Amino acid sequence: DTDVELHSYTREMCIKLEEETGAHSWTENGGLFIACNKERHDEYKRLSTMGRYFGIESHMLSPTETQELYPILNVDDIYGAMHSPTDGTIDPTGFVNAYKKAAERLGSRFVEHCRVEGIDTEAYSVQGQPR
Repeated sequence: DTDVELHSYTREMCIKLEEETGAHSWTENGGLFIACNKERHDEYKRLSTMGRYFGIESHMLSPTETQELYPILNVDDIYGAMHSPTDGTIDPTGFVNAYKKAAERLGSRFVEHCRVEGIDTEAYSVQGQPR
């Protein structure tokens, strides 16, 4: 599934950018996806299997195992859960700053507070000069 593969790639890219630039963009806080019906539980099983195929750690949990992981959760009405300990969130500002730092290391120059009068494109690349 494309979105699972994209998740794995994006996570690795954020971690690598932080190592290279020191700009923080990824917070690995894990994901706990609760299945309150059989259909959702079956979908999480499918996602867990696919995630493992793409190298994303994930585990299906019974209601009891879910409560062991998150003790304040009432599990009386759930079918189970999928736990993905390497899931996380991206800080968009940190992400852009990391890209900017990486680009500057490679020689890019950023000009702020100037009017854009046009964007010239050629063969799928963007080119331009300050006016």
